[in-house]
Amino acid sequence: MRSIALHTARTFSLLLLLGCFSENVAAKFLEKTSVDIWEIAAVSDDQTDAFSHCSASAIYANGMILAFFVGSEFNWQIGLANPAWQLVPNSRYPITYQIDDSPLFTAEAVVTGPDMVTVPMKDSSSLFELFRKGWELRIRAAGGEFKFPLQSSSKALTAVLNCARRYALAESQSENLNPFVAPGAARTDHPAKAAQRRAEAATITANILASAGIKGFTLADSLSGELSAFDALWWTDSVMGWTLISEENTVESAVGTLLASASKNCKGAFASMKLPSAKASAARLKTVCENPGQAASVEFMSVVIRKKGGVYVFVVFDSSEEKSKSSILEDAGARLFAAGLALAGE
Repeated sequence: MRSIALHTARTFSLLLLLGCFSENVAAKFLEKTSVDIWEIAAVSDDQTDAFSHCSASAIYANGMILAFFVGSEFNWQIGLANPAWQLVPNSRYPITYQIDDSPLFTAEAVVTGPDMVTVPMKDSSSLFELFRKGWELRIRAAGGEFKFPLQSSSKALTAVLNCARRYALAESQSENLNPFVAPGAARTDHPAKAAQRRAEAATITANILASAGIKGFTLADSLSGELSAFDALWWTDSVMGWTLISEENTVESAVGTLLASASKNCKGAFASMKLPSAKASAARLKTVCENPGQAASVEFMSVVIRKKGGVYVFVVFDSSEEKSKSSILEDAGARLFAAGLALAGE
């Protein structure tokens, strides 16, 4: 995948939407939303249409623009732009920056357009948190100092990180996002039926999450690209989840399909277990995939009979890769299952 910097000229979502750039560049947005002063966008590669990165961008009263980019491999950088700048292409400038009273950080600004630069950030969760919790960013270059109030940066950076996680999930499971559809195939529903199914999934998912006491969740407004394989997708700061409505006739057949798909998609060591349940109308599963060089991926799946036929599949997994969140994940899985039983009338 091409680097984020090569896409910068078409990924300052707010600027492109407002037409502030002098260049006439085209971008393909997978999704767009806003958080206070920030515009959040998921952007695809202009050559392959695959997910490139997510961005959060804001325009300030002085005409300056600040943006954050997070790619599919979670490499990240900040971007600065000003329509009044006239920069030399491909130039590089040493800078220092500081968040509130933090130590000074050194970096290099790379010109990616006549009026914009990007600054690659270190692969550091503590630095990311510093930006999230900070009040003001100060950047010093040879030409002076730029100050950016980090208004709502916690919400914006959480949103852009969750955005990247969603699309990275879709990309990593692109062989078979929907285990109930043959690889490379698509559902053949009439558009009206598909829309009805997604509306049902969104309503059921929101009700289940509320009943389960999972607070602060966000339900995706739309599902495009690879994410269209899901019927509903949601996330919190700690966990993520998705919902599918399957036409499988029984819980057991759905369980078999889910486990076979999860095992196939895991390129490393795979383990699964069926957690205790005395209910014939539902089943609870746990799967663990340990790919070389990566943190173990854990999912909790709840399969619940759908009264009008078929089954609901509710899946929850950790979106942070922090082992300390394992208890949160397990608790969320248990809550979803209990809420699913209530949905089935058990």
